[in-house]
Amino acid sequence: MARKYDSGDVLSIDHAGFSLYDIRGWSLDELARNGAKLILETALREEVLDHLGRDRYERSSDD
Repeated sequence: MARKYDSGDVLSIDHAGFSLYDIRGWSLDELARNGAKLILETALREEVLDHLGRDRYERSSDD
């Protein structure tokens, strides 16, 4: 079963592990690069979870 994006899902700075204090002083280039990295990591994780049908370090149900 494919996961669908729910428009109610919101990723905030806090969920990303940053605070406004952490990103203060970052250049626009750094902000864009880190944002793109986070988006790609999240998308890849979702693809792997969908393919495996389980979370990381979780055993499959057919054990």
